Amino acid sequence: MVLKNSLSKSILFIVVLAFQSLAFSQQVRELVPVVIKGKILNAKIKSLHLSQFDGKMLVPFCEDSLNADGTFLMHCNIPSKDIFYFRYDANKQLNMILQMNDTIELYADANNFIETTEIRGSEPTKAVWEYMTTYSVYKAKFDSAKAYLRANPGTDALVNEKFKPISTEWMQFRNTYIQNNSNSPALIAALNGVEEEQEMELRVQILEKLSGIYNNTPTGLNINMQYQKTKVKWDRTKMTAYGAEAPDIVQNDVDGNERKLSDLKGKVVLLDFWASWCGPCRRENPTVVKLYQKYKDKGFTVFSVSLDTDKTRWMGAIKQDGLVWENHVSDLLGWKNTAAKLYGVGSIPSTFLLDKEGKIIGKNLRGFALEEKLKEIFGF
Repeated sequence: MVLKNSLSKSILFIVVLAFQSLAFSQQVRELVPVVIKGKILNAKIKSLHLSQFDGKMLVPFCEDSLNADGTFLMHCNIPSKDIFYFRYDANKQLNMILQMNDTIELYADANNFIETTEIRGSEPTKAVWEYMTTYSVYKAKFDSAKAYLRANPGTDALVNEKFKPISTEWMQFRNTYIQNNSNSPALIAALNGVEEEQEMELRVQILEKLSGIYNNTPTGLNINMQYQKTKVKWDRTKMTAYGAEAPDIVQNDVDGNERKLSDLKGKVVLLDFWASWCGPCRRENPTVVKLYQKYKDKGFTVFSVSLDTDKTRWMGAIKQDGLVWENHVSDLLGWKNTAAKLYGVGSIPSTFLLDKEGKIIGKNLRGFALEEKLKEIFGF
C-alpha cells in the first residue's frame, strides 16, 4: 500500500496510545496503595519499574529490585484506577490495569517471557496480556505475508488464500474479546487490533466506551481527546459508509470526455483509486483485469480514478496493464484529486465496491477478498 506523503505506521507490542501535543492538569487525589508481587527467573537486570503515561511520557511511580531468588514485593501508591506499565529486564514490559487496593501476582521466566508469564489477582490485566500475546503472533504472520508479497510479486492470490484462515481466526478472537470486555478497562487492548481507517466506526465506539471507563484519569483524558478527533473524522467519512449511496464523481477520461460514476447505476462497480507510480496498485491490476473479464457480461465493471499528474504515464500504465474497461478518469492533480478528497482517500490502492443501486457494499477489497465478494454476488 502506498501512503500519502509516504507516511507509515507501526504497532508496538504494548498498549501505547499515541497522542500529539497533549497537555492537561491532574487533580490532586488521595493516593491508594496497591501491591505487586511474584517471582521472575533469569532476569539480567534486577530493577523493577512501574510507570504511567501522562500524555507526553512515561512517568515513574515506584521502583524495586528482585531478590536473589527472583522474588519481589512492591508496595506502590496510585492516584486512581488506570493503566500502568510494569517493566523489568531490558525490554520486558507488560501493561497492568491497577485499581484501588489491588494485589497482583506476576510469575515469569525472562528467558521465555511470552509463554511463561502468569498473572493473578487482576482479570483486566490478565485479559490484556492474553490479547496482546495473541495479537503479536498474528501480527508477525501478517508482516511475514506482506514481506513475502513484496519479494514475490504476482503471488497475491496464493498468499491471500493461505492467509485467509489465519485472518478469520484472529478476527473471531478479536471480536469476541471486544464483546466480552465491552465494559472492562481491558477493552483498551483492542485498540491495537482495530484498523484506524478501515474500521473507523468500530474504533470510535471503542474509544467512546473507554472514555467512560477511565473517566478523568490521565489515560481517560488522552482517550477522550483521541475520541473527539476520530469522531470528527468519522462524521466526515459517513458519506462513504457501508450502505450509503456513493457520492458522484464527474471527471474527464484520457480523451477529455466527461464520465460520471452515477451513469453506471445498474451495474456492480469497483471504484478503484490508483496511479501509474503506485507499485501495489500495479501488482493488484492483474487480479482486477481477471475479475473484470470473468464478470463483465454479468453486470460488473470498473471505474478507475488515477492520482497521476502526468497524462502520458497514466495512459501508458492503462495500456501496459491491459485495463480495457472504458471508465478511466483523472483531474491530474495527484493527491489533490477532487474525487480522492471527496472519498477521504489517504492511501492507494483504495477501492469501494458499489451495488447496482450505487450503494457502497465493500471497501478496500483486494485479491482473494475481492474474488470472494464477487463470487458471493454473482454466484460463481
